[in-house]
Parts: sequence; structure tokens; C-alpha cells
Amino acid sequence: MEITNFKIRVNTPEESKRVQKALFKLGYHWYCDGKTVSHTNSPFLYIEQKSDLGKNRIFYGNKENIFNKYPYPEWSVKEVEKLAESI
Repeated sequence: MEITNFKIRVNTPEESKRVQKALFKLGYHWYCDGKTVSHTNSPFLYIEQKSDLGKNRIFYGNKENIFNKYPYPEWSVKEVEKLAESI
């Protein structure tokens, strides 16, 4: 699986924690919070290889209509966890 920009829908704070830990293992981080699990009540995460704010960033959102329109492919939590386990 090639890593590109992608988005993830998380259903619970626990699921958010799990996927964030997997993303940290893959080298991603929050712009302000680094590799600290954060924003676990936000249902949408956006993962960018490069952005105006740097490389390998995690962003969050709360609006489903924006998530649905965002042009990135959607990955599941399981896909991200599986990729992190392979490293």
C-alpha cells in the first residue's frame, strides 16, 4: 500500500487513540501536540505527507460534510494499524 495523503473516520475516542499511536509509529505527528494523543473526540483525521505547516502532519475535523468532500482517499483504522505493524 503506497502512503499518500489520506483521511480517516474514527468512531470512538479509543479508536482515535489506537490510530494515532499507529500514525506516530509511521512518523506522523500533530502540528502543535507532536506525538501526544490529542483530539480524541474529533471524528475525522486528515493525514498529509506535505502541507504548508510541514511534513507528515495530522489534522483533525468535526464536520462530516467537509470530510466527505475532502479529496483524499479514505483509509480505515485497521488499514493504518496493519501498515504500522509491518514496520
